Amino acid sequence: MITRRKTLAGLAALGLVPGVALAQDDAATALAEANRHWGTRDAGTSADTAIRLLERAHAVDAKNYEVCWNLARFYYWQASGATNDDVKARHGKAGWDYAEKAKRIKPGGVDGYYWAAANIGAYSNGHGIVTALKEGLGDKFQQNAEKAAAINAAHDDAGPLRALGRFHFSLPWPLKDLDKSRDYLSRSLKIAPNSAINLYYMADLEREEGNDAAARTLLQRVVGLNPGAGDGPSIRKHQRLAKAMLAEL
Repeated sequence: MITRRKTLAGLAALGLVPGVALAQDDAATALAEANRHWGTRDAGTSADTAIRLLERAHAVDAKNYEVCWNLARFYYWQASGATNDDVKARHGKAGWDYAEKAKRIKPGGVDGYYWAAANIGAYSNGHGIVTALKEGLGDKFQQNAEKAAAINAAHDDAGPLRALGRFHFSLPWPLKDLDKSRDYLSRSLKIAPNSAINLYYMADLEREEGNDAAARTLLQRVVGLNPGAGDGPSIRKHQRLAKAMLAEL
């Protein structure tokens, strides 16, 4: 039996062996090790390792709120980086399911609603935006993001506001609303002015509206951020995207 005397590294290794389950009292230890991978989720198989550890923790502690929402955010990360639509939709759906579990466990917690919205967005991108809207997923996205914003608008560098801003930007015509997008993204930047993703989304909006000089200024701010002084994986990801957009302006 795995005991708490095992090191985190040893637990991680055991968690990756097919058929090896975690003991009930080790779910918290597995969660701690998985959380460490959040800071390195863009490196190698770090995100996959975290998901496997969390899946095993969930198997023995299905009502653990922290395990459920952490699975939701790791699945979102995988979905958001997937280039294959089927993979994007599959990861998004898995993350959405875990976020819904988190909501049922802790209805007043921001994480379940926030990651539900994020994963609905990822699933919709893979599934097809028009199809997703026809299935009512736009409303589900808004309901979850608005609930998250009501609980804590500043969560994850103003993530709920950012999500709503990007939602109104990404909708197809005639549903697209750039004024609403600007309002939400401006509010997110007031809360977290040095967030790489907030800056990048606002730059994308400026470019969409033909404000190339404003977009360039925002993108240069993204490129100048220090990954070691914030969410490194997100900063590095959006620095790559910012450099690509700058090359197009």
